[in-house]
Amino acid sequence: MCSMVGSWAPRLLVIFYSLHGNTRFIAARIAAAGRGDLLVLQPKLLAKPPGLLRPAKDAQILMGDKPALLPFRKAPEEYDLLIIGTPVWGLSCAPPLRFFLADQNLRRKKIALFCCHSGRPGEAIAQMTSGLAGNTILGEASFCEPLQNRRSSAKQAAAWYQEILVRI
Repeated sequence: MCSMVGSWAPRLLVIFYSLHGNTRFIAARIAAAGRGDLLVLQPKLLAKPPGLLRPAKDAQILMGDKPALLPFRKAPEEYDLLIIGTPVWGLSCAPPLRFFLADQNLRRKKIALFCCHSGRPGEAIAQMTSGLAGNTILGEASFCEPLQNRRSSAKQAAAWYQEILVRI
């Protein structure tokens, strides 16, 4: 671990998937705290205007093991610090996040993980960690119903980011 020297700050990319906005809310707060960039994971077959979801078909796409994603506008390998977030679905990380982890060849990166849930984080963080062998995991966090607890969740996200910086 090295300490922060001068005004150096890591180049930060916050990677996340969000369906209902909770994970997006936390990702945006972390990116703002670290003056970082956001990379939203978007399943290809769901790339249509909001509100046009076809419940049965879209649920099948989303719950598949590896829904294909739209091309990324950011390259994770170009960043010093990756913070990766997922909603918890059925006590697991969301399928688009599983696909991202299986498809990317992330190695020797500094990474922190978070999940958003409405009750329990389940195995989401453990699943993400298992897909990130060869990297340094700097921290983990879970956020319960961030959109219902905006103020406290925003403070928790910013404080957690500061804790991550100390570990770099």
